[in-house]
Amino acid sequence: MLAALETAERDLRAADTPRGPIGVACFSTFAAVHVVPALVAARARYPDLQVSLHELEPPEALSALRARRCEVAVCYSYNLTPSETPAELDVHPLAVEPVLLALPADHAWASDRDGQAVDLRRLTDAPWIVGSREDGSAALVQRACAVAGFPPRITHAVDDYQLVLRMVAHGLGVALVPQLVAHAHHPSPDVTLHPVANTDLTRTVYAMTHPSLGARPQVNAVLDLLVQNQDPGDTTVRTPDV
Repeated sequence: MLAALETAERDLRAADTPRGPIGVACFSTFAAVHVVPALVAARARYPDLQVSLHELEPPEALSALRARRCEVAVCYSYNLTPSETPAELDVHPLAVEPVLLALPADHAWASDRDGQAVDLRRLTDAPWIVGSREDGSAALVQRACAVAGFPPRITHAVDDYQLVLRMVAHGLGVALVPQLVAHAHHPSPDVTLHPVANTDLTRTVYAMTHPSLGARPQVNAVLDLLVQNQDPGDTTVRTPDV
């Protein structure tokens, strides 16, 4: 009887140990700053857990989750252009970060003003760089400029934030970028980042899972690591109270 109890106890402990494959779909900036440290920690803490990272933008990550091609989808939403989360999925808040205005360092409203708030009304004639997705940063720029009272002059559609920052550095346009971008891509001194005056711009990052998978040790371990293992140099992203 004692041997049977010991065997049953070992089986229960094994069932609670994260093991086996699990897929995480995530966009590049959050993956670079948060998911990579989580993968490193998972390798040391859970040697039997095999986490696979799939770099996908939120719409594709959500599709992959629904199709069961991954178990965790990391997505985001801007406060000025909120998106509804599917009712059939569980939502796990991860972080909230400010969205900043990226200007060339030699811009009239950037010189000697790095970190100072800038009124978007000063940029009514500026060329804007946005993402190619209408429901992403393009919608955010249009909404933020509408709040400021003018339509933006959108000139470029670029999805790679590193390319966006390089274009801003060369004076090809201005852009709105999440602060996490600065930690992932380290802008050159030719770019200055500023809060937007009179408007609170934020991006909320959250993970989504299937309710049927919510109790799986693999999913819980990954979600915990995404919150706990943040880049030591990242002091801007804050975990929301949940």
